[in-house]
Amino acid sequence: MKIAGKLLTGLAAAESLMIAVIEMRHWEEKGASFFPEPHEGFFRDTAVMAGNQGLYNGFLGAGMLWGLLRRDTGVCLFFLGCMLTAAGYGCATTSRKIILQQGTLPAAALAAIALGK
Repeated sequence: MKIAGKLLTGLAAAESLMIAVIEMRHWEEKGASFFPEPHEGFFRDTAVMAGNQGLYNGFLGAGMLWGLLRRDTGVCLFFLGCMLTAAGYGCATTSRKIILQQGTLPAAALAAIALGK
């Protein structure tokens, strides 16, 4: 895996880990900075669910870092694909913006790896 692929994979991992921290630790305070509040108390009422979702984002970020540390392109490809799939699902079910917000980095990393950059 070349430098651009590694760099973009690292950035995608950092994004996943940042999302995990927000969802697991700062959902009630910071959630409205990223998502509209559909009703009063939404972030308070969904904190446990967001924490669970954050755990999955943490696994994605950790998997990409694990692949980078092991220099295992296959592991990186798997977790980048999972992140891109999650962004696609979010786009289809929640907001079209999610594909750009959470899908751009993994798509760019996958493209860089495929092109050998």
